Amino acid sequence: MTGESATGGESPERFEDLLKELETIVRELETGRLTLEESLERYHRGVGRLKRCYELLDAAERKIEILTRDESGNIVFSPLAPPAGESVATPANKAVDRQKKGAGS
Repeated sequence: MTGESATGGESPERFEDLLKELETIVRELETGRLTLEESLERYHRGVGRLKRCYELLDAAERKIEILTRDESGNIVFSPLAPPAGESVATPANKAVDRQKKGAGS
């Protein structure tokens, strides 16, 4: 055991940390070297981590939804901007660019 949270210590709260711990739990379970009691404990802990991951994803989705509503409360669909200095030329982005150009004329 690594001793990190196997002793029931404080749980990580970052999505990435939770996911990493969940992956570790899955690997431990897949080895088949744990006793039944250890396997059940890991499974129980993994289910808790998975539940927390879903909660964090749901919260992030709600934030995105709130940020993409207009002043009337209608959802506004807009593509995410690529990182500064990068341009992603996908068919969907090209169509949006054409629509913007057509609306501005």
